[in-house]
Amino acid sequence: MKLQTPVADEKCLVGISYTDQIMMLGSCFSDNIGSQLHDYGFNVCVNPFGTLYNPISILQSVQILASDREFTDSDCVQMGAGAGFICSFSHHTSFARGTKEDFIANANESLSQARAFFKACNKVIITLGTSWCFRDIASGKIVSNCLKRPAGEFQRERLTVAEVKDALKAIMSLCPDKEFIFTVSPIRHFKDGAHGNQVSKSTLLIGIEEAINETEKADYFPSYEIMMDELRDYRFYAEDMCHPTQQAVDYIRERFLQWALPSLEHKDLEENIRNFKKSRHISKLKTFIIMLVAILATSCGKALLNDDSMAGGSYNLIITGIVSDNLVPLEGIKITFDCNRQDQKTVTQTVYSDSRGIYWISLQGLSGILSCSIKAEDLEDAYTSQTSMLTVDWTGPSLVEDTFYVNDLNMSLKPKKK
Repeated sequence: MKLQTPVADEKCLVGISYTDQIMMLGSCFSDNIGSQLHDYGFNVCVNPFGTLYNPISILQSVQILASDREFTDSDCVQMGAGAGFICSFSHHTSFARGTKEDFIANANESLSQARAFFKACNKVIITLGTSWCFRDIASGKIVSNCLKRPAGEFQRERLTVAEVKDALKAIMSLCPDKEFIFTVSPIRHFKDGAHGNQVSKSTLLIGIEEAINETEKADYFPSYEIMMDELRDYRFYAEDMCHPTQQAVDYIRERFLQWALPSLEHKDLEENIRNFKKSRHISKLKTFIIMLVAILATSCGKALLNDDSMAGGSYNLIITGIVSDNLVPLEGIKITFDCNRQDQKTVTQTVYSDSRGIYWISLQGLSGILSCSIKAEDLEDAYTSQTSMLTVDWTGPSLVEDTFYVNDLNMSLKPKKK
């Protein structure tokens, strides 16, 4: 029984390798895939001007990279909506700064690094998001970002197939020493409705098809088609029903690497993925332990160490909000404390996280703690992280100030014993 319409992979004419230097330009889908390629050991530079959506903006960015020009006062634009920042029509708003001087310095520093990378790279991957664009009425130039300025300053227009084709051909002509992979972003732009989105995407698809048919140094990867056919179920869409979920992004990235990477390098890829996952485990567990110990020390350290009534009793500590910008809630984490007391006795305690991501610990008989060694175990994965002599000292005057010291924090990651 056939329950899916799989997208057949055409033979790859322009692939990538770990020996390549790869520039990635285009929509936020480029950001997602590019960051994963970087994590897995590829030499990539992703969107040095920020996210770009239409073919003309990408062409203008390539023209800047291929030239020797720098950003000057004439490029500076005051952002709208009372933002109070300076940016340019060539940049994403993440480049905005408080003054012209700061913006120009930052933009040119980033440009210098990106230009050096671009001139040395041999592969360029371009993801087109939409054929719709905005033209600044005053200058007549298509902009990469409207910078929250009044809508009346811009004219919205859709590029034709011929304009898309000409833009892509111009990009390739600027870079005769490079090979190209084009793709269309699977992110749906529903501002113009379902039909408008399809018209926009179709314009890009036909423009790419006509452009690459005239060269042997460009190829096309069907990321949009994979999303529309193989992943058409709504479970593969985020809450806005337009962006793909992380699972969908991972699937398309996996398909891309199967298509573009030589089979001889697949083992290297698998090893790099394993190493990256290990580093993520070490990082998140180390951060979790440090935060847990900090809260433990500042919240109940004084009571545990100074209150004799606590000896032999119990103390329940509810710990919430242990999530930083770079961490996800660590459900299924088991932390084991080996606490050394003044009377030379060792007390072992365990802390778990429940299904809500709230961490709890029941401490018994911990009066007079001198040090604490900790082991962290991810219950949902195949690795155990063992600290090598994590020592937490609560001594002397530091108790009065509720301070603590963490010494000798070294972590290793070991496979669990079967």
